[in-house]
Amino acid sequence: MKRFALLIATGALLPVQHGWRAPATTYESPVLHADFSDPDVIRRGEAYYLVSSSFHLSPGLPILRLTDLVHWTIVAHVLP
Repeated sequence: MKRFALLIATGALLPVQHGWRAPATTYESPVLHADFSDPDVIRRGEAYYLVSSSFHLSPGLPILRLTDLVHWTIVAHVLP
């Protein structure tokens, strides 16, 4: 009888042993729709700046700025 009670108590505790898991989350980086080849990235304060080579989709040596680690914005061009 003691063995049966121990078996029931152990069986009741098995779901508790599984523990809590954080829900699985995924993250997708936004796509930059241009050809930013040969990038150079520098950090100044809390912002990151990217300068890349020029091609037909991004002429003039674009300079991009990032502050939230997700969204790049074009702030200037080295060449007009």
